[in-house]
Amino acid sequence: MASPAPVTLRCPKCATLLAALPPPGAGLYWTHCPSCQYPVPVIHPRDPSPLFTWEVYPNLAPVGALPEWTGPRMQRFTFRLLLVTTALLLLLSGLAVSAGMGALPARTYSVGGSVVTSPASGAASQPVGGALVQVSGEGGFHASTSTAPDGSFTIAGVPSGEITINVSAPGFAPVEESLFDSPVYAAPTSGSGNLSISLSPGSTGQGTYLAVSEFTSLEALVATLWSGAALLLIGALVSGIGGWKDSRGDRPAFGVAGGAAAALSGFLLPELGVTTILPLGALLSALVATLGIVAFVVAASRLASRTPPLGPTERGL
Repeated sequence: MASPAPVTLRCPKCATLLAALPPPGAGLYWTHCPSCQYPVPVIHPRDPSPLFTWEVYPNLAPVGALPEWTGPRMQRFTFRLLLVTTALLLLLSGLAVSAGMGALPARTYSVGGSVVTSPASGAASQPVGGALVQVSGEGGFHASTSTAPDGSFTIAGVPSGEITINVSAPGFAPVEESLFDSPVYAAPTSGSGNLSISLSPGSTGQGTYLAVSEFTSLEALVATLWSGAALLLIGALVSGIGGWKDSRGDRPAFGVAGGAAAALSGFLLPELGVTTILPLGALLSALVATLGIVAFVVAASRLASRTPPLGPTERGL
């Protein structure tokens, strides 16, 4: 049995010509214009080309509620979402570049604090005088000092970057802490000028190591910022181009790509460690990821609702 010939339609909104297979019976069904997504009724042709049934016999036009036409409204919504995500991604990229530039100048810091005993049950901590404090920094820096009777110590001229502090005292297990100081990021957040190091009774073989910072060097910090800025810039370009292309020609596939790029950038930023350095990084990356997901879902729903044009075989060519 031969397949039915396609019906030629004209979109009543934008006058685009399209083709669709006729309904199986005397009824009708709805398709969407591939150009503007306006709903177009498909009925059997009863007149010669180039006129169409609802143009020659208006009384034969389908009666009933017209399906909601959300194409342009959802298209504008997708574009605005991607416009906002692009702006946020560019802002985050600029903040990452600025932080990377701010971390480059060489600076020195003073490392200080107090060494006390670990609080026992029901007893307060006591200062440990005479403890040996050794500080190592980047560029081969090394210095040492002993704590005062009140447990305090200070070592000046420590270069920015990773700082390793080793504290030991007779009768106590040694403690080693890895810190970080720089103009844009410090771990602990209060800096290394007011540390409190607790020693527990033990031997030299029972030492404790504590890594406060996730960055092992100043170069690692700057590399994280540069890579984050590059990722954000790529995400902004894909998001912006996708929104612009979609808005110019109702191409939801570009909106899908733009939303996916924005969401992926927002999710990857914390994994790179950039949100640890930037004060507003976590909040802005979460906002970008959320807006990107919404834009992706809206564009994907528009793409799924489109009626693809018939191919040459289906058109009978």
